Amino acid sequence: MAQIKEAGHELLGVQHVQVDSVKVRRKKMGPVGICSVCGEAYPAKDGEKCLNCQGETPYSEISAVNIKD
Repeated sequence: MAQIKEAGHELLGVQHVQVDSVKVRRKKMGPVGICSVCGEAYPAKDGEKCLNCQGETPYSEISAVNIKD
């Protein structure tokens, strides 16, 4: 808890993103694997690790948002 308090606003960030609706469309998952990198469940057909850890993301046009204290 002390480390979280010490990190303060540096712990989290906010970004504007554009979401690719094709990549987030719900589909049957089939067999499920657990990503060896992040530990999240993902469709095993995607490979050895989840798509996010493979560098694929449904987001584009990422830009930082300045938040006033």
